[in-house]
Amino acid sequence: MKPKNEIIKSPDYWLTKIQNQLFRELTDYMKTNNLNQNDLANKMNVSRGYINQVLNGNFNFTLKKLIELSLAMNKIPSISFEKINIDNFDRHSGKLSDVKAEKNHKRLIKISKKAV
Repeated sequence: MKPKNEIIKSPDYWLTKIQNQLFRELTDYMKTNNLNQNDLANKMNVSRGYINQVLNGNFNFTLKKLIELSLAMNKIPSISFEKINIDNFDRHSGKLSDVKAEKNHKRLIKISKKAV
């Protein structure tokens, strides 16, 4: 198994993590709305083959396509940029430890409230 410092700096790791999240969102959306792959493709104005690629993880989408797919599910994608801290990194969740993540979450909530 690779050490944390190699995993956290691997673009492929982060791409796979985002692909997995998109997969979970799409399959949940399909279940909630009782859609099959054809229905989902039609709703999102993409081919069934593209949906199949997304659900199988065989794609490398553009940021714009990620946004389009998210909006088609009536969701807004959220991206955050955090300083690499290998000691607080959990390779399984891809997140910082709970203490630091909780602080960041509270800070983001404060910013969001001010912006609204």
